[in-house]
Amino acid sequence: MARKVAAPKSTGGGGSTIEGQVAAWYLLHMLAGIEPFDGKGKIKSIRFQARVADWYIDDLLLELHSPAGSARAAISSKSGTSDGVQKYLPPNELLLDCWEQYLKPGASKFDPSRDVLVLAQGPLTVEERLAVDTAIQAAQNVPLTAIDDEIFVAGFTNEQTRTFFRGFAMPDGLPADVPRPSDPSDARASVLLRAVRVVDFDFELLESDRKARALWMAREMVPQWLRGRRAGALGATTRDGRRMAAATRWNSCRPPGTARRVASAGNCAQGTSELQASLG
Repeated sequence: MARKVAAPKSTGGGGSTIEGQVAAWYLLHMLAGIEPFDGKGKIKSIRFQARVADWYIDDLLLELHSPAGSARAAISSKSGTSDGVQKYLPPNELLLDCWEQYLKPGASKFDPSRDVLVLAQGPLTVEERLAVDTAIQAAQNVPLTAIDDEIFVAGFTNEQTRTFFRGFAMPDGLPADVPRPSDPSDARASVLLRAVRVVDFDFELLESDRKARALWMAREMVPQWLRGRRAGALGATTRDGRRMAAATRWNSCRPPGTARRVASAGNCAQGTSELQASLG
């Protein structure tokens, strides 16, 4: 039986601070029209706390679209504050949720061939990042029959990579109504890791790369917004320009306490009629 909706603090290992930062990061991507994951497309919508729709990884749910088709990214946020390799392994509760999502998609219709499970967490070192990426890339690109040799042959990968890989094997404790794989090899970490992404966030650091990139995206959006305002002020003939000009006039007549004081009855009547026409 699926677990009830829980607060990020209890399931994510970190709480609301990193969840808010992660949400802001992906909202910026949506507004700027930038793809957050290579090849998955741009964000069309974001949902919060989507467990009621059978998304067990539910802090954020991104709807993505590209010319190749649609996909979803289910995101769980955790701080990852423990020392050593364990900090980039998911807490047991989160690992259970990942496997339940994979084995029993339910109403979510999770499709591991296109959808992804994203584990968002605190910053990783260069060595830890390399271990994570090596394990995930091997899971995605190496045939299942050869994966053990690829990961566990001495000297081919380091111990951090092997520890990370082992950490995603199917755990004990899945609910009784979750179907188990008929083939034991389908319970191996490589099966799940094909649909997993680990994204680390360094907002807490003084020299934060993520923060610098977020500011860059915000600055990129300002000129676009100003161009739109300028087009509206000049009475642009495009549909978007007319809509912006109409909305500006309509907004100027809103009652006190909502946005602005009444500017003029003429602006209000003209803006309302233009807004209705532009939306028609």
